[in-house]
Amino acid sequence: MDRGGGYRFFQSDLSGYAETPEEIKEEEVYVSASMKSMMDLKPGDAVTFPIARGGRKISLTVAGYYEDPFMGSSMIGMKGFLISEQTYEEICSVIEEAGMDALARDGVMIHIQMEEGRTVSEINRTLTENTPLSMYKEKNVYHNGYNNYSAFIDEIAEYAGKPDTLLVTGFSAGGFAASLLADDVIARFPAAANITVCVDSSLLLYDGWHDTAVNLWKAPVEISDRLTTDNLVLDSLTALYEKRGDSVKILFGCSYRDDTLQQYQSYINNGTMDKTKELGDQF
Repeated sequence: MDRGGGYRFFQSDLSGYAETPEEIKEEEVYVSASMKSMMDLKPGDAVTFPIARGGRKISLTVAGYYEDPFMGSSMIGMKGFLISEQTYEEICSVIEEAGMDALARDGVMIHIQMEEGRTVSEINRTLTENTPLSMYKEKNVYHNGYNNYSAFIDEIAEYAGKPDTLLVTGFSAGGFAASLLADDVIARFPAAANITVCVDSSLLLYDGWHDTAVNLWKAPVEISDRLTTDNLVLDSLTALYEKRGDSVKILFGCSYRDDTLQQYQSYINNGTMDKTKELGDQF
């Protein structure tokens, strides 16, 4: 990473900003400040990233915290990590060698900061006119989510033991995973007798959920077959109740108007990513 990489860094006690490091060393990682409150990660702690099946992973030492304006909120489950270019190349090498056994993918995330008053349509037009973006053909990206989830559960099973209490929960898009995978999680921990499934603020109505699960997610048939309407959360929780009855406490709530899901619902309905008070009321 070039010096700073455009990010700001925090003091180790998060009391203020620190000087930008000259470089990120090969064995180091900088984490979002929210990882302190979420996982109590501190400088000096080790973080292990599974890269591929068969135990192929990489462990890095937390060197400090950085300010992540895009994924730094504790309300966002996906997090960014700053690593050295050498470590990045090492990970990419493992991914390429692992093939279908890889649990990670090489890619690029583009961050666009919009000037006040500009619209998404204007940004798209600017990109089309001034970059080679229009030369690239649209293509499907096939997901590896269920395989990643299964590998993660297999990894932690020996540490979790045989719990008698189980909570499967998620909010926003994470609630989709909680509802879709709840029955699968429950089956993996048969000793649990006190089971709760809680889904919060997860709503996205779309007529193509079943086709998406089959053709894009490549989901197991026992998951995709449940999706028969435009509401995947309702379909999944209904199927869960029909199978397990009162042995599982099922909760659904909407504690906040999810900004991102509102925009995606607008895109599904109208073809534009939009957010308004009216859309919030509908959500």
